[in-house]
Amino acid sequence: IYCPPCPVGISVEKDFFDVQCLSPVKEDSWSEPLNIRLPREFRISDMTMVQQAAVQGKTDDKFVAAYRIDFLSGGGGLESRAKRFEERESILLSREGRKEKDIRPLVKKLEYCLHEGHPVLDAHLVCGQQEYLSPLDFLDVLLEDRKRDYLGSTDITRKGFYCNDERIYV
Repeated sequence: IYCPPCPVGISVEKDFFDVQCLSPVKEDSWSEPLNIRLPREFRISDMTMVQQAAVQGKTDDKFVAAYRIDFLSGGGGLESRAKRFEERESILLSREGRKEKDIRPLVKKLEYCLHEGHPVLDAHLVCGQQEYLSPLDFLDVLLEDRKRDYLGSTDITRKGFYCNDERIYV
């Protein structure tokens, strides 16, 4: 499993790290020794082990990070932008100095809703070692010419992870 750390400004409710053990371990034996070594601001409050057999042999595009993107102000036209994004077969992302990349296959789920009067997107983005789509790159393409109108009042939170459509952390 692989997913780069979130960019500055994107919060994380739950995260994971990858550890290979020589023998079976108990979940409750991990958190305290790790917490002792972590800065005071970071704490492991709960832990779930994912056995290697559960993810072994899976292809990169099966590892997905789930993001909740809250648009705290504005958001007009967002629903139609999300629908157009979903309807397209190919969407190219170009960055200076990098090869153009089709990001459409890297968006596994995109849902729009209103929550307490403001627009929210639920986006599931591939986070494999070979292919990875950051939420900021995704928003650059989705919002196109309107990104300055939206991004200053956007709250992005990584909510969890999926493997082969099965929730492993949420």
